[in-house]
Amino acid sequence: MILGVMEDALQGLSASPVCSADRQIPAAAVSLNGTALPFPLSDQRPLPANLLHLAPQEGASMHWHYRCLQNFGHWSSCVSKNGSGSRSTRTSVTRGYPKSSNASEAWLKPAGWKSVSTLWLQSSNSKAADAAWFDTPFAAVLVKDSILTVLVRGSKTLTDWLADFDYRHSSSSSLGLPGKVHAGFAGIAEQLWAGGVRAALEKYVLAGNVSTVQISGHSLGAGVAALLAYTAQAYIDQKASSSSSSSSQAAAKVDALLFAPPNVGNREFVRAFNTRVNARKVQFAYDVVPSVPCSPSMAACPDTSVPTDNPNGSGMWQYTSIGGSMMITPASMPYQAGSWARFGKVHPCKMQHFITATHVCSYTCFLSLFVAEPHNSCLLLEKTAAGGEGTYCAGSIATFPDTQNPPYPYKA
Repeated sequence: MILGVMEDALQGLSASPVCSADRQIPAAAVSLNGTALPFPLSDQRPLPANLLHLAPQEGASMHWHYRCLQNFGHWSSCVSKNGSGSRSTRTSVTRGYPKSSNASEAWLKPAGWKSVSTLWLQSSNSKAADAAWFDTPFAAVLVKDSILTVLVRGSKTLTDWLADFDYRHSSSSSLGLPGKVHAGFAGIAEQLWAGGVRAALEKYVLAGNVSTVQISGHSLGAGVAALLAYTAQAYIDQKASSSSSSSSQAAAKVDALLFAPPNVGNREFVRAFNTRVNARKVQFAYDVVPSVPCSPSMAACPDTSVPTDNPNGSGMWQYTSIGGSMMITPASMPYQAGSWARFGKVHPCKMQHFITATHVCSYTCFLSLFVAEPHNSCLLLEKTAAGGEGTYCAGSIATFPDTQNPPYPYKA
């Protein structure tokens, strides 16, 4: 069923990314106790299976990252470009970030942060003449004081979706990744690493005063962020071990804040990842994305939109989930927990509602517990009847409360 949903989404994807800059909301600058956001996460390496108990201490910093990821995603389509022309003439990195002449399409960059660079994902040259192919900002590199942040957005374009589907195994020599990893995610991570992430580490960590690197992503972006986080930490460690003097890179740590991350690699990769990267895998119990590609094995499909046949003849690709899980349950929600629990049953006629709530709004709602955030996306049913405070779950593909019959999630 999961593959079927993904196929439907791919076939129905619009040609041009839709600008939704008007939906940006400022990220909370402080936690409930007044701590400036974001802040470094506690070092939990090697990662245990479960880290949910850290949510009260780290949830505010996670909220900052998730809100910034949402804002970057809303804005990125506003400056996307048709992917025509040769690769050598197209943009892969913008110093700072591209400005729009339309004030209503401006990026709500987090206050006080310097924009180092904006990294673009280039569409395939083989499809460059097709109007459905767009080059779009995929990641932003920001710095403030001793923290360097990389924001990696989720799927928005046809190029993104094809990368999602390409779950063949890859050995990425340019990233120095152990084991086997998701080919589509690795291809994007390679572009971002060469396009600006490595340069930012060299300038602000190896030759600067940054002691914490935080790489965050949602959905596809979380898969890519996981690979970038491993490469970044390995690169910093290698440079520190080869340095003859004590300097900032010796203490530099990479935090990976991964929201709804798909599985990214096999057992060998995950063992190395759990040892090296200080990661948090934040997932809602009924969100299907963190379950794909399926673990312990994913079927190799030769006849789908992106063929994933396995040359070893096994008919399967092996995947394993990373550690550091922070599993959000319906009972964790501050409002309408009973309504969130009803997503345990999938209504096939209302998959768009299901995906919007479980894959987007669930994270905003849970993380709103840790900041003063009125825009919490927690409400699914009319609050006059079901109670609760804040805002309704809303997205580009669905808006709650659902006025159709029967409502989804179903009333008790």
